[in-house]
Amino acid sequence: MSEKVLTIEEEMRQIANSKQYSDYCLHYSAESLRFKLLPEKIKLLSYYLMLKGEFEKLTQAIPDEIFTSPPVTIEEFLAGPAASVSETLRHAWRKEILEYFAVGSSFSEIVFTGAAGTGRL
Repeated sequence: MSEKVLTIEEEMRQIANSKQYSDYCLHYSAESLRFKLLPEKIKLLSYYLMLKGEFEKLTQAIPDEIFTSPPVTIEEFLAGPAASVSETLRHAWRKEILEYFAVGSSFSEIVFTGAAGTGRL
């Protein structure tokens, strides 16, 4: 049995009605007044392009609506703003972070916690 291929309109409608999209909008609207004031179509387009790993298209299509300056890649971030952390970052963690934050990555959230059992009181 073949899987039904959705039209872009059907896919966008499914996304718009999903809990993940609702959570995305709630989070970014609370974090950014600029995002909160965007038209719903722009919010939906930004989420769709993010899901499809087409972040570059998003920054090209609507840069002024979303960004005050283009976001840096994870490599640029580790070399610039996070350079002091990057210097002591173990190779295995660097590899994981670069993979996790790569353009087109399927990850949407990350949680860092302290090490368990280190003797903290």
